[in-house]
Amino acid sequence: MKATIQKKSILAGLSVGAMALMLALPQAQANSISGAIGFAGSYSLLPGQNLGDATELINIGAVVVSDAGSYAGIAPFTVATFANPLDVNPSTPAALLWTVVSGVNTYTFGATTSTVTTQGATSGGYALDMGGSGWAEINGLNKTYGTWEVTASQSGMALGFESTASTVPDSGMTLGLLGSVFAGLTGLRSKFGAKRA
Repeated sequence: MKATIQKKSILAGLSVGAMALMLALPQAQANSISGAIGFAGSYSLLPGQNLGDATELINIGAVVVSDAGSYAGIAPFTVATFANPLDVNPSTPAALLWTVVSGVNTYTFGATTSTVTTQGATSGGYALDMGGSGWAEINGLNKTYGTWEVTASQSGMALGFESTASTVPDSGMTLGLLGSVFAGLTGLRSKFGAKRA
């Protein structure tokens, strides 16, 4: 009798543990990056080029000028490190577009697409607008899809990032983990469950 009560206690404890795991899993998926970050700075071009025919932006020097959401803790004028060069023509995504280190956090963005939307003469000289999409990362949060944009003029450069807060799929790992838990519970129940006549 005592062995049966002990077996039922173990099975009940495992069931409670499995339910706690199921309740915790949706919370793990909700830990994505939200908000936006803006940069301002300067750049150089290759000798003999202007923004109208530039093939790349080089020597980008930029600082954080605006932040919101997950980026809100970054102090104004924190230095950002950018891809060098940033390819314009052909427009090639930068595997690591920018990095900002603030306190114990490292903020990064890797571009997966890059498109030049405007490049040429304007009433004030030359201008370049380009952008695309990619993945933002902040230590402790899920990798998050977002968009980026670079606007460059003869007077300087503005860069922006905004996340759309969709997390990277986990490739079925969560479902596999839950399946393993339930298979284990079924095995324990058949091993320790009550004998039927």
